[in-house]
Amino acid sequence: MPDSQKDRVDRWTKKIASANKVYDEWQDKFHVQRLENYYEGFQWAGVTEENAKDKYTINLVYAEIETTRPALLFYRPRIKMLVRPGREDALGSTVQQQAQLCEDTTQTFVDDPDVGFAQETGLGLQESFFRFGVVEVGYGADWVDNPNAGKPVLQDDGGEDPLADEGGATITQPEKVLRDGTRESLYVKWIPARNFRVSLSDRNRMETNDWVAYYEWHYVEDLKRNKAYRNTKDLKPSGMIADTYRTTEDGNETERHHGMVRLWKIWDIRTHERHVIADGHSKFLLEGKRFTFLPLAALKFHERLGHFYPLPPVWNWLSPQDEKNEIREQRKVHRRRFNRRYLMRTNTISQEELDKLESGEDGVYATHTGAPGEQPLMPVPDAPLDAATWRDLAASDQDFAQVAGSTSESRGIPQAQTATQATIMNTHDQLRETAGRVKVAEWIAAIARLMLLTTRENMALDFWIKRNVDLQAESALSDAQRVAELWRKITADDLGNIDLDVSVELASMSPVTEDMQRALWNQVIALISNPMVAAQLAASDVLLRKTLGLYGIKAESEIQEIKRACQALVQQMQALAAAKQGVPGVTATAGAPGALGQPGQGGGPRGLLAGAM
Repeated sequence: MPDSQKDRVDRWTKKIASANKVYDEWQDKFHVQRLENYYEGFQWAGVTEENAKDKYTINLVYAEIETTRPALLFYRPRIKMLVRPGREDALGSTVQQQAQLCEDTTQTFVDDPDVGFAQETGLGLQESFFRFGVVEVGYGADWVDNPNAGKPVLQDDGGEDPLADEGGATITQPEKVLRDGTRESLYVKWIPARNFRVSLSDRNRMETNDWVAYYEWHYVEDLKRNKAYRNTKDLKPSGMIADTYRTTEDGNETERHHGMVRLWKIWDIRTHERHVIADGHSKFLLEGKRFTFLPLAALKFHERLGHFYPLPPVWNWLSPQDEKNEIREQRKVHRRRFNRRYLMRTNTISQEELDKLESGEDGVYATHTGAPGEQPLMPVPDAPLDAATWRDLAASDQDFAQVAGSTSESRGIPQAQTATQATIMNTHDQLRETAGRVKVAEWIAAIARLMLLTTRENMALDFWIKRNVDLQAESALSDAQRVAELWRKITADDLGNIDLDVSVELASMSPVTEDMQRALWNQVIALISNPMVAAQLAASDVLLRKTLGLYGIKAESEIQEIKRACQALVQQMQALAAAKQGVPGVTATAGAPGALGQPGQGGGPRGLLAGAM
C-alpha cells in the first residue's frame, strides 16, 4: 500500500528535525551568534546591555573583516568561459563563438543591478566569517494567462493575414504572457546560514548529501495567491506577535512573523526532485518537481574533517579580542580612579560598613577603629598598575594578528625592522590572501555557472546581452552604431549545450591583485623586449611555456600571441643585423621575410647577437 501524502510530509518533517539538532550542536559549539555580535561591537558577555555600553571596546574583529573583505571581493568579477578539453571541435570557430556568447550572457547578468549579484554575494561573503555563505540562483518572471491564447498572430503591417512558420503553419498566440512592464530575468539570492540544512553533516561537499533545504517565512495570503503551489486552502500561519525583533542564538524566530508560515524548500539530490512543505501543514505545497542541477553554491573558508559545517574564522579571534578589551577597560578604570574608597576612624566597624567598600560607588567610605595618631579620614591605596599590564596589551595585539593571519602593515601599523623581514612578511601575507581570494573566486565561478545553466533552462523569450568587444578603434562609429555593436538580442537556444570551464579573473576581484599582476606583466614585457631572450623563447616552445608559466601566463591564446611577438622582434633584429653587415639584397625592414634563418647572413640567434652588438 503506497504511503499517504501525510506520511510523506511527516517523513520529511522528521528528517528536517534531525538536521536541526545537528545544526544546533554546531552553532552552540562555536557560538556563531556571538561571533556575529562581536562584529557588530557587542563584546561584553555576562553584563547587562546597559552596562556593556559603558565598557571600553576596541573592535578588532570588525577592523580585520573590513580590511580583509575588499581584498577578497572588491569589484564585480570578470567571468571567463572556455570550452572544456576533450571535445573534437573544441578549437572550432563555431564552438569558440558559442563559448564567447555564453560568457557575454553571464557577464551581462552579473553586471545587471536588478539581478543583485554584487549585494547578495557580498552578504554571503560577510556571513562566511561567522558561519558559511550560501547563494541561490533562480529564474523570475511574472507570467499571466493570455486572453488571446490560441488565436493567430497577425502580421505587423496591420492587416488581417496571420503569420506562418517556415512550414506554412499558422503561428498562434501562447497560453501565457508576461505581465505588462515586467521581463524575464535571473536572480541571485543570499540564503542565511541559520536557515540552511544538509542531510548528512559528515560530508564536506554539499552535492554529496542526500538532500539540502532551507526555510523562508511567507505570508499565508501570498502563498494562496501563488499558482505554483497547491493544497493551500487549509494553510495557517505559525508565527506570532512579539515585542522584540531580536533573533536568538538558537535561530528561533517564530515570534517575529505574525501572520506568516515557515516554508521549507527541499532539494532531494538522490532523486533530483524538489519539494516544498510548511510547518504544521500535512500536505505538500510542491512535490516531486524535477530539477537538473542544484542551484546553490556554498562558501566555507576553513573545513573541518568529516563535517559540512565549517570552523568559522572569527571563532579563534575571540580570546585575544576579549583580552584586548579587558586590558583597555582596566586602564580606563585605573586612569579615572573610578572607585575611590576611604577609611573613617571610629570605635567600631560593622559588616554593613565593610560591604560599602566592596560595592559602593565613587567616594564611598567605611568606619573602622584606627590607631592613635592616625588621620580621621584617609584614602584606601589603589593597586598599582604594573608593567605587566603594558606588556599584556602588546601581546594581545600580536595574538590577534597571529590567529587572524594578518600583519600589522595590513592594518596600517608598520612592524618589520629590516628589508628582509618586510619581504618575508609580505610574501607570507600575499600567499595567505591569495589562498582566500582563490577560494572566493571558485565560489563566484560556481555561481556564474549556475547562472548560465539557469538561463539555458528557463529563458523563453528573446533577451539582450552586452558583447565583450573593443570599439575604441572604431572612432567613426556613431553612438547609435556603437550601441548596436555592443548589444545583441539572443535566445536561450543560441547558448547551446556545450560544457564549459568557468573561472573568474582574479585581477577583476581586487585592486591589490590587479597591481600585482600589472607588476608581473611589466616584467614579462621587459623580458621579451630583450633580443637575446626573445630569440631563445621564439626558438623553444618548452622554454617559452616554462618561462611564461612562472609569471602566471598559461592561456594558450596569450602564449601564442607572445610567441608571435617574439618572432617578429627576432625578424626585425635579424634584418637590422644583416643590413649592418652589408648583406646584398637585404634591407632593414621590420619583419623582412628573408631575414630569418639564413645561415651565415645574420640569421638565427648568433647573427642576431652579432648584429645587436
